[in-house]
Amino acid sequence: MKPITIIALFILIAATANAQSVAINTDGSTADASAALDIKSTSKGMLVPRMTLAQRTAIAAPASGLLIYQTDNAPGFYYYNGGGWSNIGGNTLPSGTIVMSNTYHEANLMNNGFSYFGYLDHELFQEVPGTIPAKTWYSINQHDQSNLSAPYRVLSSITIGGTQNLTPAFYDTSSHKAIILNKDTIFYYDPVSDGYSVSLLANNNIIPAIDFLHIKHNAILAGQYILIWGLNFDATAAIGIKLNLQTLTWSSISATNQPSARDGHSSVWTGSKMLVWGGVSPAKVYPRDGGQYDPATDSWTPISSASIIFPGRISHTAVWDGTDLIVFGGKYTQERTEVCDANSQTYTYDTIYNLSNCFKYNPTTNAYSSLFQTTLTPRNSHTAVWTGAEMLIWGGQEEDIDFFNGNCTWPNTKTKFQDGAKYNPATNTWTAIPNYPVSLSRSIDFQSIICGNRVVFSSGNYLYVLVYNPATNTWITNDFPNAPVNLNSTWYQFGTSVWTGSTLVNLYGFLGNQSNAHLKGYAISDNPATIMQSTSQGLQKMYLYKKN
Repeated sequence: MKPITIIALFILIAATANAQSVAINTDGSTADASAALDIKSTSKGMLVPRMTLAQRTAIAAPASGLLIYQTDNAPGFYYYNGGGWSNIGGNTLPSGTIVMSNTYHEANLMNNGFSYFGYLDHELFQEVPGTIPAKTWYSINQHDQSNLSAPYRVLSSITIGGTQNLTPAFYDTSSHKAIILNKDTIFYYDPVSDGYSVSLLANNNIIPAIDFLHIKHNAILAGQYILIWGLNFDATAAIGIKLNLQTLTWSSISATNQPSARDGHSSVWTGSKMLVWGGVSPAKVYPRDGGQYDPATDSWTPISSASIIFPGRISHTAVWDGTDLIVFGGKYTQERTEVCDANSQTYTYDTIYNLSNCFKYNPTTNAYSSLFQTTLTPRNSHTAVWTGAEMLIWGGQEEDIDFFNGNCTWPNTKTKFQDGAKYNPATNTWTAIPNYPVSLSRSIDFQSIICGNRVVFSSGNYLYVLVYNPATNTWITNDFPNAPVNLNSTWYQFGTSVWTGSTLVNLYGFLGNQSNAHLKGYAISDNPATIMQSTSQGLQKMYLYKKN
């Protein structure tokens, strides 16, 4: 019977062979053309050679791809990769990798290619997802209890413009991350993961640090660049630098045909050029001109001087409506001297002229034009934003200095405004924005942010968050609440807020006043937000194992 059985098996295999492909099955189907051996079964498996680790090691000159099943010491399928045996689906970490366990001499690790390395004895934080209710303020970067991954500031003994090292921040719609800029580093905040990443910037010694501190408040996001242009710290020259966000490299902005040296000017991005206008020179001259800078060609085109009816200014606003630069308000000063009758001494002070006129500048025609004027009271230090159809003006103050001969003083009186107006270029008309319904202690240095169909006016350290609906010309007092005082003990300057599409993030609240303090931000969302929150598990000993 045995010879007959062998002959029958040979006939079966031969009958199902096709072009050197062999099929083993019970249904008579042919082998797949791409397979040398095609085994088909719904009730049985296939066994490869089974052996111990010692037997596997004893195989002489194993061929690459040789497959066995190891029955001891981390059992599993192993194949020879040409230089050694690898566990299929097992530990593929590279040699030298460190892993942790809370068990001393963990047998499972030590039997799977790891050796005991040592231990860490430190506080352990457990991260768990937490849900923040809609329209509720919360601190960002909560998973990092130390907050060391957050951007930092280096305090200087030199105070510039009343602040120390206020860092520019923007929201990049292409990467969906907030950008926080320093001279030598750039941080990215991801609102989805609620965490930071950081990259070093090349050529960061392009200008002295003190000059960077002095001009960085002029920074604007301009496509693939961040552009900064202004007056150097010594007030002796205009300087400009640009950061390429793709190469993360600083370079100088050409000085050829650049505007005269000035500070307090406006810088606006048109989509292809940066428009610089207004400001004040070191000699307290208020230029009525500026320049157009093209980062693609690194070149300036002068902006002609405006008519005498449009005086130069500072503390004004400028927005781009897609065709024109629209400038509103601001102030300029004029030096005066008065002799005090009481002591016959001569005093010098500045008379402040607040402005309410508004005009357009068209960079294509290099021409100015008047607008139908608003009835708003002259003001400066207000905020403005372009909604896509209208320019909104809100807040600000009117300053006045009067010399009192009797006591030889010149008190600076300030009237704060809680009203505003919106301008529609298509109809050349103004519409009054009603007063904010609650009395505020401050109405200057607000930031205006487009948040969907709303405009949010945020004041940072005064914690005000004012929500306005331009479609209905009404204030929404039951939307985003003011920021709670207990989020952070100290707020730095007025902060900078960015809108991510569903979340308002303020990136400038931070704790303490120490050097190298890491920024503490806060956020609020229209929808419930899920973030990782860290909870201390106390001091824990974690054991380390190193891959052989």
